[in-house]
Amino acid sequence: MSSKYAGDISLPTRINLCYDNQHDLKYNEIDLRAFGDVLQRMGKFELAETIYHRLLDKVSSSDSSLARLYHSLGNTNKEKKNYDSRLKWYQNSLEVFLQTHTSAFINLENLYGSMGEGYSYKKNIHQSLDCYEKAIK
Repeated sequence: MSSKYAGDISLPTRINLCYDNQHDLKYNEIDLRAFGDVLQRMGKFELAETIYHRLLDKVSSSDSSLARLYHSLGNTNKEKKNYDSRLKWYQNSLEVFLQTHTSAFINLENLYGSMGEGYSYKKNIHQSLDCYEKAIK
């Protein structure tokens, strides 16, 4: 497989599919979220968002992986230029992260920076600056 872009890397990917009645959810949730992230990077935003929403129905509100899932939804809405939804999902991610303090996948500075960027697009300079200040602390 050749690429027209210099520096592109092709990595083998293994995807385990399962039936809806299989209940090995923790393993499958991680794989599905990661698969959603891959779809997002491929520009398949609607499909990625569908996967993330399906996972939301299966993850408990006390699960620390919820912060990463919300963050992925924020990133998808960022790419789709849905600024209100983007900020809603990032805010949800921040709230879960601050409650659990266990999500190693979320870089708090990057999350605040992403929120600041979202507020900037909405012309909400005060909120944007507030988020950027939190990002650099």
